[in-house]
Amino acid sequence: MAQPLAKQIKSLERKLKDYSEKELPRASASALNKITGKVKTHLVRTVSKDVKVPTKILNKQVFTSRATTKSLRAYVKSYLRPIAAARLLPFNMLVKNRTRGTNRRGVRVAGQQFDGAFINVGMSSGRGTGKYSKFYILRRLGKERYPLEQITIKIDETVMNNQLPIAQRFMREDFQRELIRQLTYRISKYAK
Repeated sequence: MAQPLAKQIKSLERKLKDYSEKELPRASASALNKITGKVKTHLVRTVSKDVKVPTKILNKQVFTSRATTKSLRAYVKSYLRPIAAARLLPFNMLVKNRTRGTNRRGVRVAGQQFDGAFINVGMSSGRGTGKYSKFYILRRLGKERYPLEQITIKIDETVMNNQLPIAQRFMREDFQRELIRQLTYRISKYAK
């Protein structure tokens, strides 16, 4: 037996209220988080290709903050500090070539040749964890023993040039489609 018309209207009003107050913010937050994840992945791949650094290392320097129903904001944050060149060489190569370079002229890493560079084993400071923490690739700045510079691979310029355009492109091209997909999924629960 069908429900009375007044009862059906009240039920629909309740469903619409729940949908507008609960499901709409949830769908927006979910869509934002999906797009933020895509932006991070694309940014890491682009920077990795440009500076010849593995994505697993860059992933640790790019972070996302998630949107919630109360705060519909999501961020992609990047640490722009350079990456120590020693992290980019295989561990067995570091051990084998310590106190000297990887070739006659110096050290080759991330597609770049650093003439006069050598691999050094330093004292553990207690801050670093993992097998790479005590290895450094260094180069003398003059003919004297000191000063030394640590060889690093700079990522700041590449990240700064790519982060905003990638984020804007994904928001412009994909956000609306993702939001519609999330809303459609949530509407299906209320169609019963």
